Amino acid sequence: MKQLQDIYQPNDVQSISEGRFMLGSSKMGADENPSILFCKLAILEHAYARTKDRIMDDDMIGAIFAIAPEKYWANLNLVTENQGNVLQPSHLEAAMRN
Repeated sequence: MKQLQDIYQPNDVQSISEGRFMLGSSKMGADENPSILFCKLAILEHAYARTKDRIMDDDMIGAIFAIAPEKYWANLNLVTENQGNVLQPSHLEAAMRN
């Protein structure tokens, strides 16, 4: 693993900005299954988990709100209000799947 990190330098500014760009450019169609979105987000989270500036829960929550079609907004806001400071991306995932 150390050898791969030395070669590919996953903690450089380029890889950090690449991860943020990919997170910000994710999209979801109005009729798309939410599971597809959460699979994409999980792949991104895993891919950048070992970088210096990994994707955190707050980043994911913000991305979910930015990506989710309008039909999910009421549920997402309700879950956010109910969960308060303990809100996790998994709470939003459950709200979108129901």
